[in-house]
Amino acid sequence: VNMVGCNNPKVLYEKCIIDVANALLRNNILILTNGCASFPLMKMGYCNISGQRHCGANLKEFLGADLPPVWHVGECIDNTRSTGIFAGIAGVEGKKIQEMPYAFTSPEWSNEKGIDASLGFRLMGVNSYHCVEAQIHGSKNVIEFLKEGTRETLGSVMYVDTDPDKLGEKIVADIIEKRKALGWVVPKEIVHKELTGEELLAQISVKVKKAE
Repeated sequence: VNMVGCNNPKVLYEKCIIDVANALLRNNILILTNGCASFPLMKMGYCNISGQRHCGANLKEFLGADLPPVWHVGECIDNTRSTGIFAGIAGVEGKKIQEMPYAFTSPEWSNEKGIDASLGFRLMGVNSYHCVEAQIHGSKNVIEFLKEGTRETLGSVMYVDTDPDKLGEKIVADIIEKRKALGWVVPKEIVHKELTGEELLAQISVKVKKAE
């Protein structure tokens, strides 16, 4: 997964980036990052070996003793390095990029430039995932086209969920489906976030109220 994007004052600063990263890593998905999204990942240690504490067993085995789970590939416009990596792996497998279990996520994107970056991947058939709606409000038809209307023309869609944990798990689920289509090994289930005691009580309270 390529993770990028500027921060956004509409959400808690850098939290969506970290939460989405955690969801991916605990489900054994390697992350490439560049630009502003890389700053919290570097600050919190995800771009060094200590970041392996967030990973599932299979990703830890792949990384070995020397590699971090998040690979920093450069500044904002260095998405091209990630597309080069995506294309190289697809070439080795003899597949189109569109067929591969890839994703682009910009959890906190906040400007028009971010839309261009996501479209760079969408044009190759790679879905984009976000925690904030695109900054293009003004035409319902345009928004709908960029989200779902491109499925037929580009082979990719835009998915938005304001809950970063759910967004991360959506990425994981879609990657699993891509792996199934390729005949690759897939996990038995998605690994969910471990809830704190307070979160667990809140969840139980909601279920009780619904049952009343």
